[in-house]
Amino acid sequence: MVGAAQAVVKGLQRLEEGVQVASSAIRYYREKVGLTQAELAKKLDVDPGTMSKLEAGILIPTTEQVDRIATLLETTPALLWSKHILAEVAARARALAS
Repeated sequence: MVGAAQAVVKGLQRLEEGVQVASSAIRYYREKVGLTQAELAKKLDVDPGTMSKLEAGILIPTTEQVDRIATLLETTPALLWSKHILAEVAARARALAS
């Protein structure tokens, strides 16, 4: 039972790290297209506080929000999330190896 609980905790930690990396991708692409948080929030029809929490990884966007964010930021959901998560994992692995 202890081993299962440890596996769950590790899984949750990886998920949290993934959310943090993915949320930073929102900021990266937002800045790349020249939008402020407030401008993106308005386009998404959310309040600026919600947008701030999405970028900070405090809130996890719905799949509909992911699709809308990707469209507004001129990217795809897969690039917005997967590519940056994988890049961060690779960077952390390199850092641990050195």
